[in-house]
Amino acid sequence: MKKDIYQTVGQNTNNNMVLLRMISEEERWYTVSEISERLEMNQRTVQRYLADLLDKIEDYNDDKIQLHTAKNKGVLLEVKLGADVLNFELYLLEDNVTIMLMKAVFFEEFTSVKKFAMDHFLSETTIRRSLKQFQELMEPYEIGLKRETYEIVGQEEQVRMFLYTVFWRIYQGAMWPFDIVDRNTVGDAAERLSSSLRLNLTHVQKNQVEYILAINIIRIRKRHTVKVQSQWEDYLDLENDYKSLIKMKTVFDSLNIQVEGEVYFFYLMMETRPKLYENSEVAKRAMIPHQKNESDVYVATQAFIRLFSEDVIEIPEKKRDELFYSSFSVHLFCTLFKHFSVDINGYSYLRKLKEYYPNLHRKMDMLIDKLYAETGNALFLEKGLLLTRYALMFSSIKRLTYFEKQIQIVMDTDLPKFAERNLRHQIYDTLKYRYKVRFLNKNSAPQADVILTTVATPMMVERYNRKKVLHIESELTARDFSNIISIVIEAMSSK
Repeated sequence: MKKDIYQTVGQNTNNNMVLLRMISEEERWYTVSEISERLEMNQRTVQRYLADLLDKIEDYNDDKIQLHTAKNKGVLLEVKLGADVLNFELYLLEDNVTIMLMKAVFFEEFTSVKKFAMDHFLSETTIRRSLKQFQELMEPYEIGLKRETYEIVGQEEQVRMFLYTVFWRIYQGAMWPFDIVDRNTVGDAAERLSSSLRLNLTHVQKNQVEYILAINIIRIRKRHTVKVQSQWEDYLDLENDYKSLIKMKTVFDSLNIQVEGEVYFFYLMMETRPKLYENSEVAKRAMIPHQKNESDVYVATQAFIRLFSEDVIEIPEKKRDELFYSSFSVHLFCTLFKHFSVDINGYSYLRKLKEYYPNLHRKMDMLIDKLYAETGNALFLEKGLLLTRYALMFSSIKRLTYFEKQIQIVMDTDLPKFAERNLRHQIYDTLKYRYKVRFLNKNSAPQADVILTTVATPMMVERYNRKKVLHIESELTARDFSNIISIVIEAMSSK
């Protein structure tokens, strides 16, 4: 989601962001040639963006973030302990006209292309191009911009989740981007709502609730409200939750929010957050209406727990409640919101699940198909989100590599015994969480899938009569790790 937003801010800002991310990976010198190759830009363009980034870092004026340049070395980004790189990224974004346009459109303060272009000394063509990019960003979620007025149209729940995710991923609580909403008032409301639901929220989670409330307030002021959906009657038991509901309504009244649908929507939003289920009393209370009414979400979750144990791996009894609540919160999210491959945090988590864990991915994919065939519940069509969440739940029982093919590695180097052992430990510790690897002794080289060596590879290829021989340095570099991962992936795909 954040990457998509960056792609709408214009080429200069986007390239500055990409460049910043690249040279932030390690505190070392990056040559212009290396940057040019990785970012697929010619060297003159890279030098122009480096000069622009240097100017912006100097303007930002933070001693903890320094960009050093040297003619024969390239550039080195020095980020000292305590430096706030996120705030520097926000500094780049806040100065960007596209972000100003995005906020104006999202909060319906945009009046016309002509006026916005004149106010910011831009061409109307530039503004229309940015608006088109916003439209493309929203289309997958079945929301868009109305012609002429550029008002956001679509189901309000979809609009809200889109806005929650976009603003959180960009700002992450580091800045308050809602000028027309008083943060202290919203902060007090978030505290009282947390108390009414008996949630022990962290500072970050309270910030997220503040963002949610601010966006809700702005949308309501623009006369866009959430209406109570018929199926919500199965999800809420107002009699048993009367005290909590009254407390919540009191808080919403103080924010001048007196729409019933808004209160219920917020309540259900909180039920999509795993944090709610850490308190067993609160978790059981939330389940009462779902269990009593056999809600579609509850029935779907029961089916998931059963088939997960039958078709994937048996769930230990001590893990059963944890997985039930975790899957329930995901299923509720997929019922309330459609086509989101990320949750409100905007993270995709196991983004390369299929690449790194193909067998686990296949099992989860088949499980979801079976759940949909058995229940007919449309939530199981939300594979983009479910695949990664189910895999994370699996990881609480077994390693993600559990079903994958084992890659056998032999090291044949000119290093002393303890130096080679140290090298092997470094490689294994890097690979073990993502790949199922095993190191063999040198006598087992014929059975190896990959051979790592510190000497010339042509000699080793000839000796072992195989292609998957990789040269590494005696002291591993970032490039060595990258090459090792690439050759392991290649070996996996050919097994």
